[in-house]
Amino acid sequence: MDFIKLDCEGTEYDIVPEFLRLRPQVQYLTGEIHKCGKTWGILGKPKDVSILLTQLAEKGYRTFTKPDQFGR
Repeated sequence: MDFIKLDCEGTEYDIVPEFLRLRPQVQYLTGEIHKCGKTWGILGKPKDVSILLTQLAEKGYRTFTKPDQFGR
């Protein structure tokens, strides 16, 4: 698998860490990251954008972000 698109409405914080175990098989990942404030995912991980981006960078992904249509 070369490409994965995520649109999982806030559960990316639970899915991405598990997905990173597949890293050798996936070159590209795209999707929305919802800013959830100080909340926790179903697996007990904090929903923090900076943590998620750091996890991706540590696995060799280059990350890019852009605000939504409301500038958030």
